[in-house]
Amino acid sequence: MNYEIILNVQSLCKKFYLSDGDEIIALDNISFDLRKGDILGVIGNNGSGKSSLLKIISGVMKPDKGKIEISGTLLSVLSLGSGFHPDLSGEENIKLKTKLLSYSKEEINAIIHRVTEHSELGDFMGMPVKHYSDGMFVRLSVSLYLELDFDILVIDEILSSGDKCFQDKIKQKISHLVSQNKTIILVSHDLHTVKELCNKCLFLDKGVIKSFDETPKVLEKYFLKYLSNNDKSQKIFESNARVNNLFEDLNIQIQEISLFAENERFTVESSMEISIKVLLKGSIDCFGIVFFVKDVDGRHYHTDANFMRKDAVQQFYLTRQSSIISGTYPPFFYNKGIFSFGVVLTNKNFDYYKRLDDLIYFKISENEWEKNKQWSGFESYSRLHLDWK
Repeated sequence: MNYEIILNVQSLCKKFYLSDGDEIIALDNISFDLRKGDILGVIGNNGSGKSSLLKIISGVMKPDKGKIEISGTLLSVLSLGSGFHPDLSGEENIKLKTKLLSYSKEEINAIIHRVTEHSELGDFMGMPVKHYSDGMFVRLSVSLYLELDFDILVIDEILSSGDKCFQDKIKQKISHLVSQNKTIILVSHDLHTVKELCNKCLFLDKGVIKSFDETPKVLEKYFLKYLSNNDKSQKIFESNARVNNLFEDLNIQIQEISLFAENERFTVESSMEISIKVLLKGSIDCFGIVFFVKDVDGRHYHTDANFMRKDAVQQFYLTRQSSIISGTYPPFFYNKGIFSFGVVLTNKNFDYYKRLDDLIYFKISENEWEKNKQWSGFESYSRLHLDWK
């Protein structure tokens, strides 16, 4: 890695003023620096200041105080597809964007070839992008941005888009760019991706840096903060824009997600109930909710699904009432450890879906009487008891 500093952020402050005169502190005295070849993961809950920080670094918003020093060219991708003309084809959009960036004809042709190969769009490159599916548009946008020339790349949540195979290709491309001393700043709610890709991590909370260090050290502090008050239950309410904005085009609003533990303690022997409160905002034939749980390394621990029949869905819509869908985990289903809960909303055939990872983090502890037992430290995913005879 080249140890030359390429980005220096000094004492950034940013406030927003509401119509009633109140103020919101988006960023409060933010300082850090990055070197060539660094990949920085920016993490934190909604409202922590991540987007404000990226906008200021990208130059689309000015800070109230502080300054940023950049050595080299910066490419910012805050919104996938920004600047694409809907009536132009994928190839024509690439030509337009690259011409505006003063690429030569030979360079443009080479970029089109690599984007077509990486995105696997083939003949669809000649189709107007207004006819693209969401997945096709993601493939075109991401593949193009990663082929452009930059010293620093700022990306907001693009690694949560596309299918698993394409995400793996993005990660490989990012690793290749870093080997060429490119510097990347990414915001992601997928902490497994942050742990996998990023050598540095910045943890923001209510506009303040809680930690800036090597990624494993920062993630440990992140888990400790959000698990410290997690003995009894966890909830995410309708104010969570990350949830509702994603599912808006499915005519479904998630109003509340809750996780409760028996006896108000998340322990190995506790049963747990997960519930999702949804409101249908439009008429749909059928939908399914897939629950999934991962460990802190991103490995899937458990997946289950609940599909609502057409008659039940229509009844919920006609009554304009919320529906609660819930499931219960039996005692000893989980071994000790830290886990995250996510959800997928899909149609009946699973050919269209939206997914959100890491909505709730929870920690399963041993019981006090188990801690000194010789067998309690055995590593396994589950602690389900057998019916011995």
